[in-house]
Amino acid sequence: MSVSPAPLAPFHEKQVLLQCARHTVNNILQRSEFSWSEFERIAGEITKSDGYKHKNFFGLGNYDIGVMMVALGRHGLEAEWFDMRKDVRSELNADDPECVGLLVNTHRPSFIPLPVFDGQHWQAVRKFDSSSGVGGGDGGGVWCNLDSKESEPVLLGGCGELGAWLHSLVEKKRAGKLKDVHVFRVVKSKQQGGGGGKLYE
Repeated sequence: MSVSPAPLAPFHEKQVLLQCARHTVNNILQRSEFSWSEFERIAGEITKSDGYKHKNFFGLGNYDIGVMMVALGRHGLEAEWFDMRKDVRSELNADDPECVGLLVNTHRPSFIPLPVFDGQHWQAVRKFDSSSGVGGGDGGGVWCNLDSKESEPVLLGGCGELGAWLHSLVEKKRAGKLKDVHVFRVVKSKQQGGGGGKLYE
C-alpha cells in the first residue's frame, strides 16, 4: 500500500473551486498525488464505461464517489459505505487496523437551484498512528479532520471523539441543518493488485 506515514504536521490540501473530492483523496494519501487534470481524466474514463456524468459539466470539479474510489483503488485502498442508520459511535469499527481514514460527505441545504450550488462537500478524516507525534488518541490511533475548507487540520482525538463528532453530524441532519450525511471507511484493499480502479482500466 502506498499511503505515506503520518508526519508531525499532517499534509492538508486546501480548497480550490469545486475540487473537494480531489483534495479529500490527496489528504487521505497524505500528499498531492492527483492533479485536477488527472481527476478529469478518471471521470471521463468512467463515463465512457457507464454513460453517466461523474463531475461538474464545466470541468470545475464536483466529482462523485466513483471517481474517488478509482483514485484510491490505484493506491491499494477501497472505500466501504457505512450505514449511518446504525450507531456510528459503536459500530463504525474505527479501531480496525485495516482502516486508514474516512470519506465524509455532508449535504447542506442550498437556496440556489443550480447543480453547481447543490451544497455537497467531501472531507477527509485521517487516522494516524498514536506514535506519529500528531498528539492524543487511543489504541485506535489519532484522528484528524483534514477538511479542505478549514484553514488547518482539526485534531479530533481517539475513536471515542471521532464517534462523537460523527454523531453530531447525524444530530445536525435530524435538526434540519444538514440534508444528508454519508460516510465511507477507507481500508486497505482486499483485492490483489489494487482496488476499485481496476474496474475502469
